[in-house]
Formats: sequence, C-alpha cells, structure tokens
Amino acid sequence: MDDASPLPPDIQSALRRVEAEHRLGQAEVEAAVEEAERARWTLEEAVLGHLYRGDRVRIAVGGRSWTGRLVHVGSNVLVLEVPSGSRIDIALDHLGTLQVEAADSYGSRGLEVRDPQTFLARLRELAVTEEFVELGGDGFDSVGMRVTVVAPDHLSGVDRDGRRCLVSLRRVGYVISESGFSGPPEFDRSHMRD
Repeated sequence: MDDASPLPPDIQSALRRVEAEHRLGQAEVEAAVEEAERARWTLEEAVLGHLYRGDRVRIAVGGRSWTGRLVHVGSNVLVLEVPSGSRIDIALDHLGTLQVEAADSYGSRGLEVRDPQTFLARLRELAVTEEFVELGGDGFDSVGMRVTVVAPDHLSGVDRDGRRCLVSLRRVGYVISESGFSGPPEFDRSHMRD
C-alpha cells in the first residue's frame, strides 16, 4: 500500500474512535481542572463571578430573601439591587444562600469605585447620610431606623417616631436603603417594618 492511498475503512473507524475518546478525555480533564479551580475560590470570588456575569440572583439572609442583581461586591459586603430600585447591603458572613434565578439576564455592571469595600464602611456611610434604612439579620426582627452612630459593637439610631434604637452590630446581616443606583425617585416602603 502506497502513502497516497486511503486507509482501510476498519482502520479509519478505529482512528475516529480513538480521536473521539481522546477529545472526551480532554474534556473531562478540562472540567476537572475548572472544578478544582472553583474549589479554591473564596465566597467573595464566587459571588464576584455572578456580579461579572450580570446574573439575576435570589439571596437569603436571616429568614428574608430578595431577588435582584448584584451591583457591588467588596471584601465582606455585597450589594443587591431589587427591581423597585431599593439597595440591600449584605454582610458576606451573614449570607445564607445565593441562587441564580436567571443567568446573564441584566448584563454585567462591574465594580463601582464609589462603593464601600466593607460592610462596616457601608454602615458608617449610613451614619453620615442618616437615611432611613431597614436593618435585619439572624435572630432578630428587622427594624427601620436612621443610623446615627456606628459604635464598636452596636448601631444607634432613631426610628420614624423618634424613638432611640440600639442594634448589636454582630447581628446585622443586611441593610435595605432608600438610595439605589437606578431606582425611582419615590421609595417603596411596603416591605419595610418600623
């Protein structure tokens, strides 16, 4: 048999099987490498992936849950914007679950330089602006208040009726604020409890 002649059909078939097995083996190796890489991610890095993809996600903290898009992820804070335009700041260490409702439904936004890098920094911003927020987390009913002081172990503020409120800083897992990135001028307070 000279070099220009085609291979016999049985050898061609065997070659195709070997090539298919090789491609399958390569795909399995690539999937294993990708899985091993994801296993090394921190929670922050995993959440960043959802931010970059623009996924619509459902987040649960302390018996509450919201669906929206991630608009910021810092070292221990994530910010979720819900369809009403409300902004929910969540301490990463209080995150119960994050479920993807729709992949890439909004398009990516990227990190905003003006956003705080920590949950504590966000709380301090709220003390400066004194905007009305809802605070909540594990083990306590949410409370609506204007944060006026961020102390080493608690928040101090005033509710809508002017009553002083103290909240243990360790227990705060989320903040829903009136400020949003693209919400309507009026703020839907129907989900907030005073």
